[in-house]
Amino acid sequence: DIDDTISSIDIITKHSGSMKSVCVVGLGPAGITAVKELREKGFDVTGYDAGKRIGGRWTLDWDISEHGAWEELQFNQARHVNEFSDFPWRKKDYASVKGVKDDRYGYYPHSSEVVHYLQAYADHFDIMDSMVLNTNVLHIEHGQESNANEWIVHTRDTQSNTTSQKTFQYLVVAQGRYRQSHNPLIEPNGNSPLEHYSGTILHASQFKSVGMAKQKRVLVIGSSVSGCDIAGSIARDGEAAIVHHSVRHVPYVLNHLTDRGAITDEAMFSRLIIWLTTYLPTMISNKGLQAAIGDEFATQVTAAASKSESLVPHADIAKAGVSYAYNWVETLHEGKFTLKPAIRTSTDRTVTFEDGSTEDYDLIICATGYSMDLTILPPDVTDAIQFTHPYYQQTEVALYKWTLVPNRPTLAFCGAGHLIGAPFPCFEMNSRWIANLFADMTSETDQTTHTNAHPQNPGLTTCNRPSETQIAKGVATFQTYRKSSPSHNYDMAIAVTEAMADEMGLAPSKLTTLFNPKRLLLSYPYASYYRTDPKKNDPAVATKALERFEYLVHNVPTGLHR
Repeated sequence: DIDDTISSIDIITKHSGSMKSVCVVGLGPAGITAVKELREKGFDVTGYDAGKRIGGRWTLDWDISEHGAWEELQFNQARHVNEFSDFPWRKKDYASVKGVKDDRYGYYPHSSEVVHYLQAYADHFDIMDSMVLNTNVLHIEHGQESNANEWIVHTRDTQSNTTSQKTFQYLVVAQGRYRQSHNPLIEPNGNSPLEHYSGTILHASQFKSVGMAKQKRVLVIGSSVSGCDIAGSIARDGEAAIVHHSVRHVPYVLNHLTDRGAITDEAMFSRLIIWLTTYLPTMISNKGLQAAIGDEFATQVTAAASKSESLVPHADIAKAGVSYAYNWVETLHEGKFTLKPAIRTSTDRTVTFEDGSTEDYDLIICATGYSMDLTILPPDVTDAIQFTHPYYQQTEVALYKWTLVPNRPTLAFCGAGHLIGAPFPCFEMNSRWIANLFADMTSETDQTTHTNAHPQNPGLTTCNRPSETQIAKGVATFQTYRKSSPSHNYDMAIAVTEAMADEMGLAPSKLTTLFNPKRLLLSYPYASYYRTDPKKNDPAVATKALERFEYLVHNVPTGLHR
């Protein structure tokens, strides 16, 4: 392993009054990387978060907000797959840290370790002085007429309850997808299935620990990652009286390790997969995905396990969907929980299902997703990008490559994708692209106020903002794609990362990839690769990143390239 953490280029920590200012809203993983990347481009950055420490939903600070992460939660991606490109995530660095719990299989960290990794990242790059905690962003408005592209940010200190406002030249919205819970099952409209249920109902964002289920009759609703994770966790460790899991459709479920012991992300997601899903018709790529799942995860839900001929994955994977959870299928086959169909109605504590069966429950946990919360933004901004998903009825946002808004050159979103796979490298690439776009705009409009963090290397990554016509077309195309099928509700994290890397010339060319199939085509696209080109990255960082990339390609014990 690499003993020394990759050292980044020197970061500008002292800002002059002439530096261009950027506000970053939210200091979860996406916001933290945005602060770091913008700082390295020489911006004066202020990041706000209502929490008492950085990390967003991973902090489990329940006094601040509902999170969607719970006490027993393990990360669904292995450390080395989910690490930032210039900051390796190694088990040995956190093994002795107080409060960090055991990992799974030696690769999958407990949520307590995630927070320590994020804090170590912020400390290493010395960016904490750009982060303002215990501060809630109330709303944001446009600057005055002469400075309409600026942003006036109104905040409240959650400790003193005092309010203030500050004007910024750029704005990055990095508050993520998990702020506003979505639960159509309890809407008071006369038709909601759980409207008349009298027991306890929680959204997944309110679920804190499997201990909440002890000695209770529990129903978990939803076949998403959270729904499968929560149902499996309670069934294995919750000491519940009964555990039932209600789903509209039974998904194909990926475990943390494949049947042959490979790490799932490495076995299922390679650059070849990105190419196939990008260039092949959806029907063909879906068949390929279904075949790969059949090879790597042969055990799925059967009629014998679900006790119903109708509660099995549909033969068409686009209709069944795909989920990701530790030992969910195995736990079902062991009889530790029971699958149920969708809910028809409820009265008192009795729930009636679509097959006519009834059950009484003490606790219902609804893993029914989240809506994008855009309430802090000006209405004209939200009107341009917000829509309702026709299948899930969630508030969604349509952006150009998950980032840009038409005719708003000083605004960007970070971490808005609905990701399947490793999120952290995706957030980092998103932040790198935003920082480069803003830096390019600044250098064009005012050469005197922007300080390049790398004046000795003029070849470092730069990129231009696409035309407003391109952006508007991209937004419309994305919205059409989302609405066209229930299976289009998620984004493959490595594909999102690669798309943004390509905008900056950081992704390998097809010719280079074809001449290096083991390293670049059949291997997992590790984040460190995107720092390896000394012509587009700081040379010292590129050297360390290449060492890390080569180590992962040749020494990780499982994966497609073994």
